[in-house]
Amino acid sequence: MVDMSTEKLVLPLDMATIRTLIPHSDDMCLLNQVVSVSEANIECLSVSQIDENNPLRFDGKLSVSTGIEYAAQAMALHGRLGLLNDAASDLDDKPKRGYIVVLSKVNYMVDYLHVYPMMRIFCEQLMAHAQGSQYQFTISNGKDCLLEGQALVSLE
Repeated sequence: MVDMSTEKLVLPLDMATIRTLIPHSDDMCLLNQVVSVSEANIECLSVSQIDENNPLRFDGKLSVSTGIEYAAQAMALHGRLGLLNDAASDLDDKPKRGYIVVLSKVNYMVDYLHVYPMMRIFCEQLMAHAQGSQYQFTISNGKDCLLEGQALVSLE
């Protein structure tokens, strides 16, 4: 939850709060909870991959490549929560749109994500500037890595 009167972050953040912070709504909001966030990283949890109505499923399956969208949402959320620490901004400011322009060092360790009851999405910001950021991301089932890589995000 974000206490708007003090702009203080109270963890964990639930899906309802996450939906107010990023443009992904309804079924396209894939993150269920933010469990930790710092200036350099964010850790989220998801169970949406087991939802049979997940809009990213194809033929009833959720390909591991869709994990990139989970990571992208965590990166967007990390950027948005960074506004809490920016005295020149507030949460009423319209967030800038971000686009992944480069994916690198992507390793898929599994074929599908829908078989895991819980996923941990961890993103570490490697570099940030006004035009964008670079992140390293890992998606795991809490024990084993399912997907990892790096993304360069460009901001409008």
